[in-house]
Amino acid sequence: MRRGDIIIILLVVIISIGGMVSVNKVSVDMDKKYVVIKVENETVQKILVDNKTEGIYKFRFNNEYGYVEVKNGRARMIEMDKRICPRKICSEIGWIDKQYQSIVCLPNKILVKIESV
Repeated sequence: MRRGDIIIILLVVIISIGGMVSVNKVSVDMDKKYVVIKVENETVQKILVDNKTEGIYKFRFNNEYGYVEVKNGRARMIEMDKRICPRKICSEIGWIDKQYQSIVCLPNKILVKIESV
């Protein structure tokens, strides 16, 4: 490898890293984050999430109620009664705060996810 080849490789790496950082920064700053609660693939609640939003949000499904807690820019499912959700996997997932994360309760067809608009 010659000196020119090394310089070109370093420039490509620096430009690539700079591009990734700037795209990530712009997308995080511009988007508003929401917690979306879906039951049987229908949106039942959409909650704007920021560091000031706090609370427990109630939603209805199959003549029962579920609860999602939102705090510090993140969300989690609150544990349901064992007769409603026998394995309680949805509440054991814990807190989510990224777009690629979601909470799923298969027996009740509930999906809680983070979306940006």
